[in-house]
Amino acid sequence: MENTLPNKNTVFRPTASETKADNITRIVKDMVEADSSARQAKTQKLRAARLARDISEKARLEPAPSKKVRKTSRKSQSTD
Repeated sequence: MENTLPNKNTVFRPTASETKADNITRIVKDMVEADSSARQAKTQKLRAARLARDISEKARLEPAPSKKVRKTSRKSQSTD
């Protein structure tokens, strides 16, 4: 008679349904990770485009620096 002690391979052997569930879990996690990374890439791309648009609009809307008009002193205006 063999006297083998129970170990993790003999006592905790996964059943076929557990193995299938593990495979499904792994596949779903991979799908969620792929979706998340695609969403993050899209967000970064849109953020960069929005920043570029904001910079170009700001440059377009800012008025050109106007020339300063020299004001004449009050003494020169009141020479009647």
